[in-house]
Amino acid sequence: TFANQDGRTTACGQTFSDDDLIAGIANSRFTTTVCGKRLVVTNTNTGQQVTVSIEDDCPACENAESLVLSDEAFFHIGDPADGEV
Repeated sequence: TFANQDGRTTACGQTFSDDDLIAGIANSRFTTTVCGKRLVVTNTNTGQQVTVSIEDDCPACENAESLVLSDEAFFHIGDPADGEV
């Protein structure tokens, strides 16, 4: 799924814009040691990919494999009208 940044500080202590390619990972997997690590996220339905930097946690993620992407990162791989991929 995706969420806008609203100028808030992430769990990694940084502030990003909605145009930055960042992600948050499930709280169960988050530690500050993942901050700045890069992931290639693939929409398995379309093959579209985006490389993101982990910069936040995701309290609303449904499971340990879930991510929340910045608006811009999500727009690279999916249609916002779908809500999640």
